[in-house]
Amino acid sequence: MDQVYKIKKSLKAPMLLAVVISLPVFVDVISSGFPTKTLIMAITLMVLFYLFTLNNLIKRVIVSSGEVSIKSLFGSSRIALDEISRLDGITMGTRQF
Repeated sequence: MDQVYKIKKSLKAPMLLAVVISLPVFVDVISSGFPTKTLIMAITLMVLFYLFTLNNLIKRVIVSSGEVSIKSLFGSSRIALDEISRLDGITMGTRQF
């Protein structure tokens, strides 16, 4: 049976809040009449910020009996369980690193 892991719900709220708060900031920068170079940089950062936020919200790690696969906005990758030679991690309280 596959086990699917997604980002914790407690982390989704701050990411969505950051997106909502950043919208007026980006709109203000775009409408302020800054030089073209500054506008291009702001728009690029805005698009990257929203893409990475969306990617974090939809990313899934699926552990099945034969492989581990990671599916995200930018594609998916798979690795067979026999190919995993080392796994490092530490648990502190309820958090894993």
